[in-house]
Amino acid sequence: MSGELRRVHDVLSTALRAVEGLSVADRPGQALNPPAAYVGPPTLTWDGFETHAREGVFEVVLAAPANDRAVDVLYDFLPRVCEALDTIDRDEADVVVKSAEPGVWQSGTISLPCYFIRVEAALSDGRT
Repeated sequence: MSGELRRVHDVLSTALRAVEGLSVADRPGQALNPPAAYVGPPTLTWDGFETHAREGVFEVVLAAPANDRAVDVLYDFLPRVCEALDTIDRDEADVVVKSAEPGVWQSGTISLPCYFIRVEAALSDGRT
């Protein structure tokens, strides 16, 4: 990623690191140590004939340990993660949490219960 995409990705990761007790993975193949989060690359949207994307939708994975407390861990961390993302200063990144969908994240050979959190970001400078 370059330019604005990298900057928004870094802002999201930094916000997640502020959530106490949550580890944040930097690479998709990195083994997660749940409770953990990972910010994936965004889905991009262009308007009309513009040469740069106007919006990016980042998928944030919030993963819990694969044990009998998984749902409790997800319920505990989901509001804290969403609050951390929603309170990002708009001067840093114009982002908003749009949804959270339960699922399973594959970390190596382990399937981890998770939420896939959709975070929309307005992009403006044309350097995606």
